Amino acid sequence: MTKRSVDMFGIGLLAGVAGLTYIGGVRPLQMAYADTVRLKADLWLTSGQLETLQKEEREQSLALGGQEKRLAALSVELSDISEINTRLADLTAVAEESGVMVESIRPGEEQSAERYRAIEISLVGKASYPQARAFLHAVHLSHPDVGLRALTFDRLGRDAESGGRIHADLVWFAAPTGRDDRATDGNK
Repeated sequence: MTKRSVDMFGIGLLAGVAGLTYIGGVRPLQMAYADTVRLKADLWLTSGQLETLQKEEREQSLALGGQEKRLAALSVELSDISEINTRLADLTAVAEESGVMVESIRPGEEQSAERYRAIEISLVGKASYPQARAFLHAVHLSHPDVGLRALTFDRLGRDAESGGRIHADLVWFAAPTGRDDRATDGNK
């Protein structure tokens, strides 16, 4: 072997070792580094999305808490149907305190549903417009389980101060059958 062939063999051997080192050592490190960079970018994007979602979740939790408080404030405990006379007396008192002169108040038809019973109440009386408005406002505040179905106001005289006849069709929402232990066997 000549010196030249030995040099070529040495150069070839060095090139082979360098190639194997690159393939076996450097290339995997480059691939691992590229994967690390890609994973860090994914982590950065995902952490940004996580922060956004956490912020939205906090906002939604606050909104839900507010709605739950509002709902709790709006909840109405329905009275038992046996308290109809008390309810009629209460409505009469509210009307008279508002300046309405009650001519008649009487219960009407009853309609049953799963969560309530609706009893129609007809109230007829004499009042001025401000007194009628005060009555409706007072009923709304003091009896949240009473709704207004219809209202007619017939003026009695020509002048506005003479007032008129008010006819209010109210609905009282009472507890459903079976809430008290006195429900009939047919309703159980």
